[in-house]
Amino acid sequence: MDMLLKVKDYQATPAERDVKSVLDGILQTDWRQAFISRGFGWHFDIGAFSTPVAGGGATAVIDQDRPSGAISVATGWTLIPLRIAIQAQPNVAQAPADEIEALIAVDRLAAVVGGTWTAETPTNMKTSITSGCPLLCQSICSVACTNPTLGVELARQVKECQEDTAVGNRWDGGLDLLYEPKFPHFIVGPAGLYVYVGGTAAITIFAQLDFLVVPSGLIASLV
Repeated sequence: MDMLLKVKDYQATPAERDVKSVLDGILQTDWRQAFISRGFGWHFDIGAFSTPVAGGGATAVIDQDRPSGAISVATGWTLIPLRIAIQAQPNVAQAPADEIEALIAVDRLAAVVGGTWTAETPTNMKTSITSGCPLLCQSICSVACTNPTLGVELARQVKECQEDTAVGNRWDGGLDLLYEPKFPHFIVGPAGLYVYVGGTAAITIFAQLDFLVVPSGLIASLV
């Protein structure tokens, strides 16, 4: 067999080279996609399919040491949040003063310490990668953790119950908070990212978190 012809059989066609060039260009232009394509992107959910989890801390209100979710950033790693979506479903309103609230915040100084949590297992955003996430991800802190120092608030939303004398107090829909930053924070470990969802009335919640985890040493300015 002509070995030259054999080699040529495996060469990319002009159309394939064109597609590869376009895709390479996209990955180089969008640094987020570049990181994801190299296996640095991660995802996990709070609540799943049609089964939400209970929101809030003690007595269903936001409680600093009882988060609904957290990512602990160890020394040597940097967390870059890409997208955090929160959906809260309130139960029957008790009074016009009732409210539900969602907050995404960061402790710049310390990783998550203590507490009783539900462990979460993030999946890689490049689905061919099956190795585990290097950061500890957890949800629904049922026994208080060490109070984080929330030095940065990334996003917040509050919804109040509406008084309606004709049909009774109503929520006018649930709460939906979408944090999808154009210029995300680089959360350099040790640090912690916290998700809080609660209210003065009982609620159930879902949340979806997409984020990058990068060794700080890969980016000179982070060391």
